[in-house]
Amino acid sequence: MVRSVYADYNLYPHSIFIMSYPFFRKRIYRYWLSLVITTVAAHGQVGTWDFYPAATEVRQMILFDENLYLGTDGGLIKFDPASGNFIQEDLLTRITNLDVRTMHLDQYSRIWLGFSKPGQLIQAVDMATQTVVSVGQLDLDEIVDFASYGDSLFAAYRSGADGGVIYLRNQADDLQYLDLYQNFPPATSAIDRIVSIQVMDGHLILLTEESLLWTDLDLNMKDPGNWQMVNPPQSISTTLNNYFSGAVMLNGALIVAQGSKLYQYDFSQFEEIVPSQSITGNITAIYSGFEGDIHFVNGGNLYSLTLATGETALRGTDLGSRQAVLQTGENEFWLSSENTFLKQISPAGEAEFQPNMPLSRTFNQIKVLEDGVLFGAGREGISMLYPFGWRVIEMADRTVQHDFNPQTQSDRVTDSLNYFRKPIWEDVVQRSDGRLFLSVQGKGVLELDPFDLSTATRYDTTGGVIEIADGHPNYMLPRQLALDSEENVWVTVAFVSDGGQVLTVIRPDGTIRQVHHKADGLSTRLPTAIAIDDYDRVWIGGQYRHNEGDVESSGGLFCLDTRGDLDDEDSFQWAQVLSTNSPGLAGIDIYQLEVDAAGYLWIRSNAGVQYMRVPQNLLTTPELNAYIRSNMSDVVYQLSDFSINRMEIDQRGNRWFLTDQDGVQILQANDVWMNGGYGYNTGNSDIIDDQVYAAGFDAESGMAYVSTGKGLAVLQTPFARPRTDYKTVTIYPQPFRPDKQERVYIQGLMDNSTVKIISISGQVVRELAAVSGEVKGYEAAWDGRDGDGDLVGTGVYLLLYYTENGDSEVGKLAVVR
Repeated sequence: MVRSVYADYNLYPHSIFIMSYPFFRKRIYRYWLSLVITTVAAHGQVGTWDFYPAATEVRQMILFDENLYLGTDGGLIKFDPASGNFIQEDLLTRITNLDVRTMHLDQYSRIWLGFSKPGQLIQAVDMATQTVVSVGQLDLDEIVDFASYGDSLFAAYRSGADGGVIYLRNQADDLQYLDLYQNFPPATSAIDRIVSIQVMDGHLILLTEESLLWTDLDLNMKDPGNWQMVNPPQSISTTLNNYFSGAVMLNGALIVAQGSKLYQYDFSQFEEIVPSQSITGNITAIYSGFEGDIHFVNGGNLYSLTLATGETALRGTDLGSRQAVLQTGENEFWLSSENTFLKQISPAGEAEFQPNMPLSRTFNQIKVLEDGVLFGAGREGISMLYPFGWRVIEMADRTVQHDFNPQTQSDRVTDSLNYFRKPIWEDVVQRSDGRLFLSVQGKGVLELDPFDLSTATRYDTTGGVIEIADGHPNYMLPRQLALDSEENVWVTVAFVSDGGQVLTVIRPDGTIRQVHHKADGLSTRLPTAIAIDDYDRVWIGGQYRHNEGDVESSGGLFCLDTRGDLDDEDSFQWAQVLSTNSPGLAGIDIYQLEVDAAGYLWIRSNAGVQYMRVPQNLLTTPELNAYIRSNMSDVVYQLSDFSINRMEIDQRGNRWFLTDQDGVQILQANDVWMNGGYGYNTGNSDIIDDQVYAAGFDAESGMAYVSTGKGLAVLQTPFARPRTDYKTVTIYPQPFRPDKQERVYIQGLMDNSTVKIISISGQVVRELAAVSGEVKGYEAAWDGRDGDGDLVGTGVYLLLYYTENGDSEVGKLAVVR
């Protein structure tokens, strides 16, 4: 039985929900309780971040108070085995990092969580007091494991090429960081690859992939001379990959795994434990069990082994290379692996469970569909966010689509599409009829109606629609896509043959046209980038390649005018820019092209980011080169320190630059850099990671969805589609308590609105305007103070919002002090 469970846990409570499906009025929600949609909205404010975690991997499990707590790459998740439901719990929303690496339950009913950076690395969830405590601000990479000893807690960490131990005080009423131990014997190897930390018989034991270290707890652990280093029982062989893979404590014995063997260690020697079944291949993980049993994973299979007898039993199969295991009864196991999120194995049979979360942790393509549904494509498949939760589409060997009613649906819907597994999505565009086109590395182009999977269409090498890459059978490299005014989908195709089909054009009627590589036309065999301007001229960026294998290709920038006739390639007019000029085109390896709302062509190349206004008239090659020398910008210096993964243009013409390790930089349509030019990163905002892959925009709400290495982050921006009246204005909180609440927000304003706060007697208390920063796009914020900076008194206030064009409306606000 496979269950895709919604129940009381549908999405992580930090998440915000877009009520934009046709059955619902668009609103933002933070919480859904039980199976119904709450009618109380908690609105997002401009400039605030939120996130949707994707728990795709369980790292560790703990049983507490008859519930399972799962440490995942999407946070700490509670699961009730009795009901089979994932439970939403307010306590878990206070955890500030999502990427749980390890867990530990102490004697005070605290669940300790170790994370990877960025963010807090150690937090303790106190189940008795229902609080979350962060311990220390540690500039390290990752917490690997925990071990307790009385009122001491030890955490093993990794950081760059180093590793060590953190010493924490862990008392009933006192948690604090005390010290850090990182001085070990000179011969210690693989200290940056710590596997486990244990406490036994007054000894602290640290296991790396290549060494076992221990010391007496009453000695000075900062002195490397007080640490004993023990070589593994077998010599380490990189060929056999027979490293230490794990250690557990069971009944006062330390059990370690090296390569394909298990050993018991007593601080003087290793004694091999011989299973009753022959084990081939390396053991990848070991776990403690009940009454003298341990469990180990070998070849993706889970075995139990009784220490006293060596008797071995197969418990689970097909676990893959990543797994977490917990035994909760004599014959009851909970497993998680790369193939199954959560599985129960018991005498009654097997059952699988999946929370209502996206399929992928990271999307490399995002699109907000016209009806407000979020569409995200990742290696694991496609995830779509509806008001009621997630629907996912796995890539499989058959197409299966379930019927569902968006008004009553409670579980995550899992469909499948007969398409290639683990696709790398290169780009996505959507036609006005709602159909999506995705270019897929190596596989071609997928045309998809996500609401009717039966109509999916593949465009590949069949019939020569897309040319194979450099002679490799059935392998093709479509890259960036673009739509023209006739709704033709243009596809760039890289690594084609000399004279081959470098552009494929898919017409709305399904017919295909191609554009060929020619010395006097599109002379690159590696077209990667494409954009189409308001004049329906096609701009193509190529990459330079010489003396690197069989493909010889020019780079540069190309401009095509089809003259309205796709059927006559001979009538096409081309202009080329094949070399760099100063000033002019800075780099000829062009990775991406985009045209913004103001008619500027943005170019991301090996030299950086540049832009120019597209010419109104078609130019010849000499004219285009001269035009570029006169009109091309310098490389944008504000981006010179960043590695830009991608550019995106939102519905208001703002340019978003997604970086590899520095978050997001945003150049607004008015040429002002967002957030004072510092952008958004983990150091100055609540974005959950600095590695950013893709972004998509909801024109109606102004929300920007940003895919990061740690999940989907959401920024509430002021860049919603302009309002044409004041009919959708909302005021919250209502009533407003300025002694307790920071601001009251007025949302749904028309552009460039002014808001006057007027007392019931007619006195103007405060005026909010865009020039002062108190009105941003469709939102105004008031701190409850008058023009002199004093908090206003209790009463009813009128809010007059108006534009210079004479549009106006009046709202009411109750203030309580």
